[in-house]
Amino acid sequence: MSSAEIVSALVEQCVELGRATPYKESDTRFATEPFIRWSLLTAALDPDLEEMFTTRNIEMFIQQAKTTYAAGSLGNIRSRLFRIAERIADPHDRRPPVVALPPANPAKPYTPQEVATMMSWANTRATAKRRDSALNLLSLGLGGGLSTNEIGNLRHGDVSVVDGATWLHVPGQRERDVVLVQRWADSLILHPGADPDQFVFRPDRATNWRNVVSNFVNGVPHEVRPQPQRLRATWIVGHLSRGVNVVVLLRAAGVDSLEAFTRYLSFVQEPERDVAVTSLRGSSRP
Repeated sequence: MSSAEIVSALVEQCVELGRATPYKESDTRFATEPFIRWSLLTAALDPDLEEMFTTRNIEMFIQQAKTTYAAGSLGNIRSRLFRIAERIADPHDRRPPVVALPPANPAKPYTPQEVATMMSWANTRATAKRRDSALNLLSLGLGGGLSTNEIGNLRHGDVSVVDGATWLHVPGQRERDVVLVQRWADSLILHPGADPDQFVFRPDRATNWRNVVSNFVNGVPHEVRPQPQRLRATWIVGHLSRGVNVVVLLRAAGVDSLEAFTRYLSFVQEPERDVAVTSLRGSSRP
């Protein structure tokens, strides 16, 4: 059997085991498929569920997956993997008691002044190519909430304009379609006639790599340096403050639980009392 066939067969075994857990089949697949692929192709484990689903292996996978998933999604994946592990016979009692992950410290959103400072930095890069990439970094993070890896992977063919709205098709583990905030759609630099496979951020490269953003901003003073995690936090808090429907925001953020947003609530400004009353009443006016 090929590696893909082995992964598929093991995932199906996990799906069957997962029927005794509170999770949906799609939830089980979302958690187990990348874990099993990592176990076989990265950790070089034998294709045996009992060998794979140990606390040590699960925690190793979670640590390595931090750059791929948001903290909320990562916590959900971890919980699902441990629930599957509980369904697998463990005669040697290798799993110590499972402790919960500590609450993730939220990335602090940028203030309007900090955003203005970063825009000034982007517009004053030494070359046109670097200016374009700096503006696109800010536009994709602040306007679409893309993670580091998603910013690095986005290509010209993933961007489209429909009825005046700029859409991003975000490939990868959290594949989805996102509408850019209009302010940042206006700042996004795209070149007519560009190859659809050309990257939007740093288009002069042939591949993506983990440090593509950090390498680009290396040397920028910390008070100005754009960090994708904080750019995304600013995007999330901005939408929550504007009262965007949470289901819409979940889909756009590529997460499947409201827990991914709760740590940002301390940054969301509460509306005036009359606005809050109007919202709760379902009225068009106070």
